[in-house]
Amino acid sequence: MAYAWRLFHAPCAAATLRQFRGTPRAARQLRVCCQAQANESAQLRGTAAERQLQRRLDAAVRAEDFAQAAAVRDELMALRLADPVLVTRAQLEQAISSERWSDAVRLRDQLTELEPPPPPPARVPCSSSSTAQGVSVHVTSRWVRTDESARKNVFLYTYEVTFVNESQTPVQLLARHWIITDGTGRVEHVRGPGVIGQQPVLGPGETFTYSSFCPLRTTSGTMAGEFGFVQLVKSDRGATPKPGRPFELPVARFGLSVEGTDAPLPPMREEEDTERLPRE
Repeated sequence: MAYAWRLFHAPCAAATLRQFRGTPRAARQLRVCCQAQANESAQLRGTAAERQLQRRLDAAVRAEDFAQAAAVRDELMALRLADPVLVTRAQLEQAISSERWSDAVRLRDQLTELEPPPPPPARVPCSSSSTAQGVSVHVTSRWVRTDESARKNVFLYTYEVTFVNESQTPVQLLARHWIITDGTGRVEHVRGPGVIGQQPVLGPGETFTYSSFCPLRTTSGTMAGEFGFVQLVKSDRGATPKPGRPFELPVARFGLSVEGTDAPLPPMREEEDTERLPRE
């Protein structure tokens, strides 16, 4: 183990080696992970490539796969010697440490050209539209400030949903499924029959509009989902239409934002299938 630490001088590697007591199965899983990360890092450059290689090195050390760790270490060292971004960054650090300020300014500008800042996070409009089987749905949202929600540190968003049956067949709305994501990436699924206690029937050319609300503890979020419909068919003239072919009408993702503008795209997190708060 001491030999491994001398061979692989990586951040936290010693602590990792002292704590890890892996099984053969865990080691195999980590080797598979290393290979997947190797394929990914081959497409990266600069700082991103360095971080990916460092993760692969740490994973190989945890798996006690010292041959793999040595190969990744050599790849990491070669990258740091050859990649223009990493070479310039190392030169910048040396210039700062030796107080060569004119060189530091020049290298800083050069580094900015080589590795520009990442683009701003993606944003989601606070409205969306979609169509299926000749039925369209349009949704808009807005933030509503209330004294009660302010006291509870909750942000209340309302949304209006409009359905238009543009087909030649009557349809009935049977069910809803909402996927609500708050600003931290926490996901909540809500399912239920109909909307606002109704299962409306829309004839050809008819519309149906309803409004509901969504309380969140963050200043932004998103919603998406689908509505379950069924086409209604008449078997005989004058007879009551009977349920026919079911279909789902997807709701494209739309934003919830206190700013009244597009909402930032939330980070990815593991989903939670809960129904603690009412949604229609």
